[in-house]
Amino acid sequence: MAFLSGLSAFPITPSDSDGGVDVLALRKLIARLCAAKVDSIGLLGSTGTYMYLSRAARRGAICEALDETRGRVPLVVGVGALRTDEAIHYASDAKALGAAAGLLAAVSYTPLTDDEVFEHFSTVARESGLPIVIYDNPANTHFRFTPALIERLGQLPEILAIKNSVDRGDAIKGQLAHQKKNCAERILDRLQRRLECHRGPDRRRRYMVQRPRWHLARSLPEDGQSRSARRPRRSTPDRRHPGPGLGAF
Repeated sequence: MAFLSGLSAFPITPSDSDGGVDVLALRKLIARLCAAKVDSIGLLGSTGTYMYLSRAARRGAICEALDETRGRVPLVVGVGALRTDEAIHYASDAKALGAAAGLLAAVSYTPLTDDEVFEHFSTVARESGLPIVIYDNPANTHFRFTPALIERLGQLPEILAIKNSVDRGDAIKGQLAHQKKNCAERILDRLQRRLECHRGPDRRRRYMVQRPRWHLARSLPEDGQSRSARRPRRSTPDRRHPGPGLGAF
């Protein structure tokens, strides 16, 4: 699961005049992301208006995106839904079609408790078998993941990372510090024993939890030039992100 590092881009889901997915426009966006050499693509996120798409439309978008990437870029797919059984269907579809992971939010109409959200996430992860990224998006879901709940979810083998929104940067900073302090070593040890690893150019084993560097792609080159050619290198380590533990982006 080494794709959980680097630059992750979340495109919109273009629609046609009938409200369906504009396949050609979507493929064009995916092609640009691949040309820009992003490390992963977040399809059907909030930017991709996943909550307004039917199961068939979601499946179609995933199929088109995977076909366009041709295995060059891992796909993380939004699988959130109001009902747990629907979220299981979406996550199972994503896994069957070849998505690398699912992005799951605590979508609700009435307020949810921590126990309800834990059961929702654990059930979707267990029944679908899809690796899950927690999506903490309180501005839209009106539910905020507490450090205690994240720690509980982090014990599930299918939970790989957390995507934090930035509506309260000070709170997120404290939350990530808590995760690093209380979850990192236990989760790192568990994931190192469970997850597949890959070898880099230096032939050392690297696990995705060792370098949780996630960023949002806000602009893309029109000419296909890679982001690495346009972005200056950092001379000092980026200290805004947590160390080993649950990946965060």
